Amino acid sequence: MAPRLPSVQLIASDAALSARRFPEVLAAALVAAVAAVLLVDGPGAERGLVRLLLAAQLGIPFFLLLVLSAERLGREGRPTAGIVLRLLGVAALVSYGLSLPARVDGVPIVRWVQLNVALHLAVSALPLLGLAGENAFWQFNRLLAQRMAAGLVFAGVLMAGLSIALLALDKLFGVPVDGELYPRLYVVIGFVFTTWYFLGGVPAEPLALESLEEFPGLLRILGQYILAPLVAVYLSLLTAYLVKVLATTQWPSGWIGWLVSSVGAAGLLSLALLRPLAERQRWVRVYARLYFLLLLPAVVMLLMSAAKRIGQYGLTENRYFLVLLGLWLGAVALAGALGRLRSLRPLPLTLCVLALASSLGPWGAFAMSERSQRARLEGLLAAGGMIVDGRLALAAIPPGEDARREISATLHYLVDTHGVRSLDPLVDDTLRDALREQAATGRPDRQDTPALCRTVMARLDLEYREDWRYAGGGAVAHFVSRERGGEAVDVRGYAWCTDVNLGEGQPTADFSAGGRSGRLALRRDRVLLSVDGVERLAFDLAALRASLGGPGGRPGQSAPAADLRMASEGDGWRALLLLDQLSWRQDGDSLRGQEVAGQLLLAPPDTGP
Repeated sequence: MAPRLPSVQLIASDAALSARRFPEVLAAALVAAVAAVLLVDGPGAERGLVRLLLAAQLGIPFFLLLVLSAERLGREGRPTAGIVLRLLGVAALVSYGLSLPARVDGVPIVRWVQLNVALHLAVSALPLLGLAGENAFWQFNRLLAQRMAAGLVFAGVLMAGLSIALLALDKLFGVPVDGELYPRLYVVIGFVFTTWYFLGGVPAEPLALESLEEFPGLLRILGQYILAPLVAVYLSLLTAYLVKVLATTQWPSGWIGWLVSSVGAAGLLSLALLRPLAERQRWVRVYARLYFLLLLPAVVMLLMSAAKRIGQYGLTENRYFLVLLGLWLGAVALAGALGRLRSLRPLPLTLCVLALASSLGPWGAFAMSERSQRARLEGLLAAGGMIVDGRLALAAIPPGEDARREISATLHYLVDTHGVRSLDPLVDDTLRDALREQAATGRPDRQDTPALCRTVMARLDLEYREDWRYAGGGAVAHFVSRERGGEAVDVRGYAWCTDVNLGEGQPTADFSAGGRSGRLALRRDRVLLSVDGVERLAFDLAALRASLGGPGGRPGQSAPAADLRMASEGDGWRALLLLDQLSWRQDGDSLRGQEVAGQLLLAPPDTGP
């Protein structure tokens, strides 16, 4: 007999129960949805919307953890402690939101990701911490994962269905639908509906799940017939690559980090899914032992590759996390190979501790990366005689192109990731005050890193090379950006304006103007403009590249706005392409990596000059 579907009354009752059980979690989801909806209209940084969104989203796993902890304290006869814990949690989250800077990219956003990871892992591990019940732990996390997966599927179907309904109102009945209504709808469903649905499946008595013997067939298929074979293929490839490394004595490729991380995650997930079979089927235990044994040399290759790049280019947050993950995977693999890993319960808890520990203190990812890159910058400058008594100084002999690119790249990292204060040990008081004053101007949510770097490089009587990010591979890299300031553009006679961002990864971009559909397409030598499916105008990139990057041009420099504007007209249409930047890589006759960014001003035939 087919299972009975829940009634509307039961669904409403479960929703009300979730709201009473998790009021703080739903409040955080609602605040995050409101902030995201308001952000659809614009950046909103002046109103603190980005900070509000980040803090509210973080509150979803944070308050879930606090509620589960408070419920456990209540079961242990300490309900007052649970209430105090929830109140302290509200105060802690508000304090975190107020502590966020106006510019939340760089270190603040990475730390926010770390906190998210730590909190989700804590939700997985802490409700049963210190309590017996291996099966309860597995069933608790299985129910959470299934509920989240189902919620995401339902949210996706709901988004698609409502989007089609709105589109039908627009196209069939002529009811105007604001294009911004779609993303607003998505964030409300994503934050409110998905969170509310998920909360309805959070077990109220985690320890009571110890007697539950349910093992869904889909999970068994995923673990036994999909993940396990994939892990075997990955490990075979990594083992063969290890043989190649040993035979050729070549250093492991930088890609090894991604491959080992992937096989580590997939392997641990497959073992977690197959955990109920480990005591009953011997092949699961053999598979686990072989997985850990073969993972060990792969982890060694990962650490060797990371060490080489740290030695060459210094430590960054990404390399720090890669090494930390490699060491953790190595410890897990060693324990598993020796037969000491009898439970998977310590894994999420140890990862949670590492995520928190690596986000703070002098041993953390940010402090160690900043010290490493500042030491690297100081070494590059000292090699060119540009450090005197620990401070920046003019070079007696200007450094070469490669050295200038290396200095520019390291300087850009420090300023962009850690701010101008990271340069304090290297600059005098005058330059330090000038940099801080320059950083304080402009939009509060956006820092003009290249302009700050140019200020520092000017003190060295060097030009900041923005083409450092495109260098390498034997090709000549060119990066030209519009100079800051200058005369404003006269836009009289144009009806519409749209942003332009084209590159190899996105060679076309669609837009609408006055009910007409437009498309911009990037070709090797031209940018083509089509309206209503008909090609109307073209902009000559070949001529512009020749003037900017050829002999006597300005590769890797800034150019006046007048040199980065292209006009085109035909069939009554007129357009003006105002470029903010143009980059490309030239390898003989081969043109690669071309990117165009700026604004397009457009006038239809019925618009006067």
